[in-house]
Formats: sequence, structure tokens, C-alpha cells
Amino acid sequence: MLALGTLAKGPIALLLGGAIALAWLAVERRTRQIAEMPLVSCLVFYAAIVLPWFVLAEARNPGFMRFFFIHEHLERYVASTEHEWGPWFFIPIVIGGAWPWIFFVPLGGSAMRRYNALPSSSKSPSTQRAAASFLAVWFLVIFVFFSIPRSKLGSYILPALPPLAIAAGYGLARLSALDAVSRRRLLAIVAIANLVLAAGVCVFFELILAPINPAVGFDGLLIGAVLAAGAIAMYLLGRTASSVPYGIGALAVAMLATVPLAARVREDASPISTYRNLANAVRPFLAGDCTLASYRHYVQSLPFYTRQRETRVEYLGELSEVSSPSQGKSPFLIDSDARLREVWSSGSCMVLIANTRDLDALQSSLKPTPAILGCEGKKLALYNGSQAPPTGAANCLKLGAKNK
Repeated sequence: MLALGTLAKGPIALLLGGAIALAWLAVERRTRQIAEMPLVSCLVFYAAIVLPWFVLAEARNPGFMRFFFIHEHLERYVASTEHEWGPWFFIPIVIGGAWPWIFFVPLGGSAMRRYNALPSSSKSPSTQRAAASFLAVWFLVIFVFFSIPRSKLGSYILPALPPLAIAAGYGLARLSALDAVSRRRLLAIVAIANLVLAAGVCVFFELILAPINPAVGFDGLLIGAVLAAGAIAMYLLGRTASSVPYGIGALAVAMLATVPLAARVREDASPISTYRNLANAVRPFLAGDCTLASYRHYVQSLPFYTRQRETRVEYLGELSEVSSPSQGKSPFLIDSDARLREVWSSGSCMVLIANTRDLDALQSSLKPTPAILGCEGKKLALYNGSQAPPTGAANCLKLGAKNK
């Protein structure tokens, strides 16, 4: 699993997995058991899974190993030059990612430490206490490790959520055993928090996003209504010990209902957050050996939606650490406007994605004059072919003038 994690996210998987295990053994005063681990055979299996891909990647992309291991891991962690945030960044991410079950984590952790996590548990007190410490170490190692550098992305903290889910599960299992006052107080806190969140979602979507995209605003109202209904149903159904499962079930159903609604938000908000519509507009023109290129930027969603590799024009970004014009001519790198003009006028098909602010300069410098295939947000798709562009070209010109 650590090898597969390394292939997915790099050596950080091995580092964190090892750190959690060793830290937990130290907390439990069981470090002598490290000598009993089959480390040599494990490393052999690990290397057999991991090394072939990295060797092949380096062979086909010289410099990849330094870029991936040194720049993307060591330098990014130490230098904190990208995605800079303060140490508080992951606190709202964790709360939101574990919502609303995070309210039951303290109850679950407390129950495990008191050796009575589940009435029917066959585990010994020491086993349950060790399990609680393992969950705590698991969460804290990941949370602290990624909170130290300023370079942060919300997805970094995802491996810290499973231990919270496990602890919350223990808390839910103990909910019926609480006295009536404590149980109703906890359920009231969860219900009020969910109602506040529902109100916040409605206000944000209606006031901020609805003016941009009315469909997204309606989606927000639906999510708010589901969250509110789930909170009220949970509190009303869960006030007695015998009906606690029904209350938790109502909340779970409400949270599950937000999943397709969130997918609907993503669908309706795609013109705001992705360039899927623009990609769909240019796909019919990318048949054969037509080149898809981005001018002075890199649109990460285009290769996904078009199923075609993207050529970068005067842009390296993070890839400057692993490739540069001085390392040779890459077929997927056009390093100057002069070279772009040469390729554009060569007779070979090209679709160029550009920002609206660059439209005038490109139309005056590129021959034949670019035809506009479509637009989305602040980006336009330009084409050097002879086919007639879609009828929306005029609207794209208006949009380009507006977004400059």
C-alpha cells in the first residue's frame, strides 16, 4: 500500500506511513518491536513496485527525478514558495471535511480511552486504549507535518480524515448510552451548527454566485434546505435513547443527499471553475495531427477534456525545473512568438487557447488571421484552419472586449 501510495503521491506516502507507525510505537513504548519487522523483504517488494515507473519516467524525461523528488517535495516543503497559507489553513479544511460527524469525535475518543467504547466489544482495555492512541497519532502526524510549511493545498490533509471518521463512529455507537441531558445537548449543538451552515450556504450562493450563475444559486438553496431538514430531523428523532439510530439515520440521509447536489453544483459551475465547455467546442477541430496549444499559460483541464496533450507557448511554470528551451526542442514547447508565427503559418492545423487580453496582439501578428472557435471565462479558442467558426464568434469578441 505504501508503494502504491508512492506511485500516486510520491515518497511522502512512505515518509508519513513510517512516521505514524514509529511514532505510535514510541507512544506505546514498543519500539523494540521495530527489530521484529521484516524490513528487508518489505523494501524489496516496495522497490519492485515503485522503481520501474520512476526509471521509465526518468529515461523518457531527463531531469524528472530531480524535479519530482527535490523540487516538488524537498524544496517546496522547505522554501514554501507556492500556495502559501498560514498554519491555521487546515483547521477549517478538517472541520468541513469531517462535517458534521466531527462533533462526535470527542465522545468517541473519550469512550475509547475509558475502555468502554462499545458495549459488546471483546477487546481488552489496553487494546482499546492503544487503538485510541493510534488514531490520535495518525491524525496529529499528518496535520502537524503539513501545517509546518506555508505551501498548502486542501487535499494534503485528506489522509488525516479516516482516523476522525473512526473515532466519530465510536462516538455514534455510544450516543444511546449517554444520559438524556448530555445527549440532547450534543444533538442540539450539532443541529444548531448545521442550521447555521445551511443559512451560510444559502446566503453565499444567493448573494455571491447567483448573480454570476443563477443555476448555482438555486443549487445552494437546495443544499441549504437539505442541511436544515437533516438537522431538525436528527434532533427531533434522537432525543430518546431508543430513537437515536433514527436521528443519526436522518442526518446521514441528509448528508448523502448533498452529494448529488454538490455534483450538480459542480456541473452548473463548470463555466466558472473549469474550461470544459471550451474544450468541447474545440474537440471537433482536433482530429488528426492538429496541435492544441496554450498561449503563455497552461490550462490543466484541457488535456483531460480533449484527450490531447497540450503544447505550451512561452510558458514553463513549475516545469521550468525539469525542462527549458536550452535542453533541446520539445515538440510540446514553443519558446517564442517568432516560433509561434512560424508554426501557425506552416499550414499545419493548430488550435490556440489564449487570454482575451492577448487577442488583439495575436490577431495582428498571426497569419492567417485567427478564427474564433469559442470562448469561456477569460479564454478564447483561436484556429488557423479554413472551416467556418461557430456562430458564437461575435459574442466572444464582445466578451473579449469586456474582459480586457
